[in-house]
Amino acid sequence: MLIVVVFQGCLLAAATPAEPTEDTRYYNAGKQLLEKQNWKAAAVEFERALKINPRHAETHIGLGVALWGLGEKERALAEFQRATDIDPKSAEAHFDIGLSLKDFGETGRAISELDTALKLKPDHERARLMLGLLVQQKGEIARAIALYQEALKRNPRSAEAHNWLGVAYLQKNAMAEAVEEFREARKLKPDYVRAYNNLGSTLAQRGDLDDGIEALQAGLKLAPNDPQLLLNLAMAMRSKGDADTAIGHFNLVLKQHPDDPEVLYQLGQTLRQKGDLEGAIRVFETALKHNPELREAYYGLGVALKQSAAISRPKRDASAHRPSPEAERQFRHASESAARGDFAGARATLQQALESDREYAEAYNLLGFLLGQSGNLPSAIEHLNKALTLNPFLSDAHYNLGVALWYSGDRAAAATELDEALRLNPAAAEACGFRGMTLREEGHLDRARSMLQRAMALAPNLPSPYFDLGVVFLKAGQVGQALGQFEAALNLPAAPGRIPGLDLAISELRRALSDKPDRAEAHNVLGRLLGAAGADPQQVIGEFRKAIQLRPDYAEALNNLGLVYTQTGDDERAIASFREALHRRPDFADAHGNLGAVLTALDAVEAVRELEKAVELQPGSLRAQYNLALAYAASPNHGIDKQIEQMQKVLTVDANYPRARFVLGKAFLQKGKPQDAIEHLLAAVKLEPNFGPAHYQLGLALSRAGRQQEAAAELQKGRDLVGAEQRQQSANLDMTEGKAALDRGDLDQAIGKFRNVIKTWPDAAEAHHQLGLALVRKGDKAGAIAALKKTLELDPVNAAKETLESLSAASGKDDPHEMEAIENYIREGKLKEVEPLLASYVGKRPDSSWGWYALGYCLFGQQKVGESIKALARSLQLNVNNAEAHKVLGRNLMIIGRFDAARIELEQAARLNPESAEIRYNLGKLFSIQDDYPPAKRELEEAIRLDPSYIEAYDALGFALEALGDDAGAVANYERAIRLNESRGGTFVGGHVNLSAYYNRTQNAEKALEHARKATEINPKSDRAWFQMGKAFERLAGLPAAADALNRAISINPRASSYYYVLATVYRRIGKMQESRAAMESFTRLERETNEFEKKRRETNRNVGPLSARPDGAGHD
Repeated sequence: MLIVVVFQGCLLAAATPAEPTEDTRYYNAGKQLLEKQNWKAAAVEFERALKINPRHAETHIGLGVALWGLGEKERALAEFQRATDIDPKSAEAHFDIGLSLKDFGETGRAISELDTALKLKPDHERARLMLGLLVQQKGEIARAIALYQEALKRNPRSAEAHNWLGVAYLQKNAMAEAVEEFREARKLKPDYVRAYNNLGSTLAQRGDLDDGIEALQAGLKLAPNDPQLLLNLAMAMRSKGDADTAIGHFNLVLKQHPDDPEVLYQLGQTLRQKGDLEGAIRVFETALKHNPELREAYYGLGVALKQSAAISRPKRDASAHRPSPEAERQFRHASESAARGDFAGARATLQQALESDREYAEAYNLLGFLLGQSGNLPSAIEHLNKALTLNPFLSDAHYNLGVALWYSGDRAAAATELDEALRLNPAAAEACGFRGMTLREEGHLDRARSMLQRAMALAPNLPSPYFDLGVVFLKAGQVGQALGQFEAALNLPAAPGRIPGLDLAISELRRALSDKPDRAEAHNVLGRLLGAAGADPQQVIGEFRKAIQLRPDYAEALNNLGLVYTQTGDDERAIASFREALHRRPDFADAHGNLGAVLTALDAVEAVRELEKAVELQPGSLRAQYNLALAYAASPNHGIDKQIEQMQKVLTVDANYPRARFVLGKAFLQKGKPQDAIEHLLAAVKLEPNFGPAHYQLGLALSRAGRQQEAAAELQKGRDLVGAEQRQQSANLDMTEGKAALDRGDLDQAIGKFRNVIKTWPDAAEAHHQLGLALVRKGDKAGAIAALKKTLELDPVNAAKETLESLSAASGKDDPHEMEAIENYIREGKLKEVEPLLASYVGKRPDSSWGWYALGYCLFGQQKVGESIKALARSLQLNVNNAEAHKVLGRNLMIIGRFDAARIELEQAARLNPESAEIRYNLGKLFSIQDDYPPAKRELEEAIRLDPSYIEAYDALGFALEALGDDAGAVANYERAIRLNESRGGTFVGGHVNLSAYYNRTQNAEKALEHARKATEINPKSDRAWFQMGKAFERLAGLPAAADALNRAISINPRASSYYYVLATVYRRIGKMQESRAAMESFTRLERETNEFEKKRRETNRNVGPLSARPDGAGHD
């Protein structure tokens, strides 16, 4: 109601005639009805007055207030605007328009109207305060402070001005000044509840717990049921160590708001700190049910699960069997071989270990696991049962046995083993993920969601759980929630190779769009998914175009479209897309930077303007700073001196930015300063040893410095590297175009492209392999065999072996013509039509490994996971070296959350055919996923020893140490990951976001805010970072800034209902009740949609039985 109350204040301030006329009587009656908030009756009276006197500005204002109270906001704004048409000098009318525009989200126009109101009436206190709030939300803190101080200069007794000045000081981390202002506000207005709340929370934040608690308790005497006061008091009590009292206050808040995920999270944290882990886990899961995007709840759940696992994990019996030293050595060697993909070697070494020690349970477990990966499920089950006979408390063996039983078709026994694995180790991430899959197969989507969220809580930096959870949401009809999960996965730090889970996400999202194709956000996310999957650029462009057609003002989609055009070399269209994005959103820093980068070679003057604007909007963007330096060099208005100055600024931010060193060295060489050039170019080649131009420029600099012998070596090295890079780029382009031609059936073009690659790189095994595949489809059997044999000469473990074996045995086993017909069906996506053909094919040829593989692939594409696995297992029994069968089986495993099995399958596929590799997880990550942190720590430390610049390993080690309770070590490793990322100019924000979450968890909101800000500077599209920032500001009582950060998070991910809920809470604390209601309505609407879909889904499942399995994606490679 805040905005309506403010409107009422405006209206009641207007003067009325001494001798009322008929229209004045209606007007006065309307005002009296407004005081009673009788909006409908008041509107009737004002409309009667306007029929008599339509030129009375105050009556239009009154009607606008009444209409606003009725929820007819567009009509209300129109009435306020008519008032200014009648009386352009009406400060009140301009003020009312400003308030309305603020509510519509048009902050710029709202500020303009409030400025006008102040020019017309400088002592308009409410306009000045509202203007301060708006500029404060924009981040213009200094201007907001000046406005509040001017308000106090005019009215020193304004409690509201003191309060909002305190909030602004708090946003600047000036806590002492903030406390002084809150105290003054309370003194001037003893019943000002918001001032008590702000004072108490600020005192508590700075460590004055007793004074803070006293202020919050005083506020509760005025408003005993105020949820924000209760919440802040609960957190203060928790900080003081009084968990029981804190829990009581949290429960009081939950009586009013039982589904509030933020309050549930805080209660969960308190229960966890108290030691009630079971209660904490239950509450965290409830919070995540209401808000699947609440990252703090994931973190709290993960920590609680790990602590529970550490407590419940059975201690090793002193009398338990200990393996012999020789067996232990062989076991370690086998583990290392398996991690490298040498499964045959690992199995052989494990057999030796078991010959040394027949009671080594762990060796039986690992051997059973590897046998399962090879498709020998009966033998795998036998070895895993032996492991459990020797050690029934081996949770990994229960898990592996559960998976093997599932693949064997014994679902009930599989569920029993998986549940036992989780009983023994509640923090086994992969077991959670796999159990989630089995529940999904049985149609229990809600329980599947819960298990997948546990997996995410335990392994937050892996993309697969996000994709899998997104797919669960799609199946439940919750498209908005699914999009949020997919974008979260895409915003995770990039890992080498193909991102796991993409195929399934793309397939399911396409299915959702086929049912409802008018969702612009879904097309934009699908475009991003396709781009990440390396799809044909035309497919990616098509999705972004659909998003823009549906929403012409979709600036993010326009920017994404421009990036694709840039990557394909279509600068004209790229420029047009970036310009349109900026037309729709003038403050879009990324679009300014991208436009400037493209324009540098075309119009350097304009490029400078765009890049300077990008830097102004986003000062922390290293990419924009770097591109600006390049533009300065190209600009006739600036030149090389300005470039040097700008590039030196870049190096002050990141001294190890190799391209900045290169450009600066080249610039100094142009300036005739070879010694300065040598310094920077030496650094450049050290940081990027294979960058030919840097070696070449270093050679020139050395030559000019008289160091001819060194110069000659560097010049030659530069020429060699540049030439090799150009040939590699040309070959890569030919390979890409050849594969695309092969996919669309243009065999002649594909063959020509692959032969071009071979001319350039005769030893390129994959080019020979692709040529062989193209020749097979062309019908040139002899040529195909020759190409495939050459492939195997160059790469003995290439997947060409399977194709060559199929060709050699085709006369007696497979029919090439029938194979080609079937592959055409698959290529065209006609999987349902081709399934009976394949069933008939393997019926006639039961020993055709190709036939079983193709059937498994077809079933996979139709989301029949169980049947697909059986067909692929049969294919691998016939030919264990079929790389494609391993790959599709790996994708099936990704669907069901079996991350360790999927990793091994895909590594086997990579060994047989490197081009098909999709997942490579290191052993430390594997242990971390299973929540076995001591060995995870050892393995991650070893990874860092081998590669001291491995950012992800530092981040993962930090997470493992945090799980082990070593907070200092965790922070050190997060910071190391951050420093390495900064040195590379990378976009990895995990370290900053994790540190922000860590500091929020440990009540250090200032540090949390610092890291959240850095994360948004690196990746402004990280809604998680903005959300962390919002939480930090809220804890610092910087409520306008919290609202702004939360709004930024919502602009990136508008379907995350929790963001609206937290925003509603912030708005309520600020006093913006109308905005709070609007945000709460959005939250309620999204939650209602979720509940309706869930109800329908459960009813459907009861009627038709369990849902069928859903594969990781469709589409023939």
